[in-house]
Amino acid sequence: MDKTLLFRHDKNSVPFLLCFLPDGHACDFPLKGRQTFGRAGRGADLAVPSPYISGRHGEFGIVQGRIMYRDTGSTNGTYINGQPCTSIKEIMPGDIFTFYPKNRTEGPAVFRMIPVFLKHYPLTWRTVPLSSDIREILVGRGEGSFRLEDPYVSTRHATFFNSAQGWTVIDLKSTNGVYVNTRRINGASKLVPGDIVQIGATWFYFTGRALCFGTAGVPVTASGTSLDGTVHGMTVEKSSDGAHEKHFGEEIPPAAPESNPPFGNRREPGADDRINRIEDSVRAEAAAAADEAGGKSLMIDIRKRDVWHNFRKRTLLSDIKLTIDPGDFVLILGGSGAGKSTFLKAVMGYNQAEGTILYGDLDVYREYEEVKYEIGYVPQKDLVRLNDTVYNTLLAAAQMRMPASASAADHVRQTEWAMSLLGLTDERNNMASMISGGQLKRLSIATELVGNPSLFFLDEPDSGLDGPMSRDLMESLRKIADLGKIVLIITHSPDRSIDLFKKVIVLGKTEKDNVGHLLYFGTPENAKAFFGTDSLEGIIRRINRKSENGDGLADHFLEKYERMQGKT
Repeated sequence: MDKTLLFRHDKNSVPFLLCFLPDGHACDFPLKGRQTFGRAGRGADLAVPSPYISGRHGEFGIVQGRIMYRDTGSTNGTYINGQPCTSIKEIMPGDIFTFYPKNRTEGPAVFRMIPVFLKHYPLTWRTVPLSSDIREILVGRGEGSFRLEDPYVSTRHATFFNSAQGWTVIDLKSTNGVYVNTRRINGASKLVPGDIVQIGATWFYFTGRALCFGTAGVPVTASGTSLDGTVHGMTVEKSSDGAHEKHFGEEIPPAAPESNPPFGNRREPGADDRINRIEDSVRAEAAAAADEAGGKSLMIDIRKRDVWHNFRKRTLLSDIKLTIDPGDFVLILGGSGAGKSTFLKAVMGYNQAEGTILYGDLDVYREYEEVKYEIGYVPQKDLVRLNDTVYNTLLAAAQMRMPASASAADHVRQTEWAMSLLGLTDERNNMASMISGGQLKRLSIATELVGNPSLFFLDEPDSGLDGPMSRDLMESLRKIADLGKIVLIITHSPDRSIDLFKKVIVLGKTEKDNVGHLLYFGTPENAKAFFGTDSLEGIIRRINRKSENGDGLADHFLEKYERMQGKT
């Protein structure tokens, strides 16, 4: 069995709209140009048979590669990620559209849509009834009652459990994860009708009574039987005049011996207790792993980071996908103009990119107001008050950055801790304007540290420091990472502290598109071997352009790294 591939966004993918109706029907529409969205039979370009939808409910448009949407005065409105859409809005892949009945009560059946990018299309939609005697549906590439021949699906990827409390999906430590309503789950997630589960290139829609699922280019078998004949959904075909014709398919249950349900295994006596124990075990194991590491992982998927300059769009970064674990002290290394600072600010949410940044189960972009308290950022320029003492500067920072519930004693305790960790205790009564350059750098870091962030980003904190002072500062930063925090740093003198870094991110601007790409992510020692050099600064020489006194090999190493990823 080939190893599971790490997921990468495919450049040839095109935008599609996945639609999930409460009765289990599903369909998909390509998004292109300007298209009206509304109820079937009312002449809309994208038409769905839902009573929640007005005849002309809204409008989609593709503007310079960006997906835009506006509600055109519908009766029931449009909700995007739980918020009413009251103006023209740019839509990101993974945003969740929800449409409610006019007089909704608690927990209504809803109609949902998700914009996604697909390489293979159209999707084939099928339905599997969930009878009460099915207790487990194991999903995997090589094993399970539901097998997906998808290279992004692990051998044993996930399982759907039917316990006394209802259906739950559990991630079985898969490589690419399980996503419920576009968020990656940590262990297990209880399902409610309307939930959308993504496993590899397959989407599952849970109605409570059935699983409706859609695949594209992925052969599927269940209990050894092909599911090709189980079409159920809304088929969208192109007519001769270019208009869309929509109609419903018929539900054809999968053939199976009477002695077994079509999916999974029959419920056994005591099965609920066993399932509950497994669910509890998975949750406990995931929690223990997080506690041992000291926090949550940071998952980065930047598809593209663009800027506008002189009325032209320019791409700075493209296709950067990696995961950083709690406790990692990570160096961001890159050639000239590779986008190191751009990458740093995109990851922390200061300048958002096209893509997804997840800290645990929090989306940095969509839930920035919550995540920002977990972020500490130290820019190149020191931003501290020079006309006050070191102690008072840090105490004021603690009062500003700590939660409102923190007491005066908490402020003092955090201030003393930050001074001790950064070696500033002896300078507590000195004016900030009178301390050395190295101590001023430490003070800048300490003003962020007093807020106790879990994510720490630093842009050249050792700039202007000599070798011993730079090394001493890096050792302090490593101590911060050892507390279970994630620390990302840019420095132009990486070899001074090479033994302190756990991981290195190498960014390089390629000749083929003049865009910054991820050329390597791994340990510093493995990075040196990958680039065939004996130093980290030697890596920069290997990937810089010849006009910049480099070897001009960024394109070569990008291809090499992509081949290496394909073997993992």
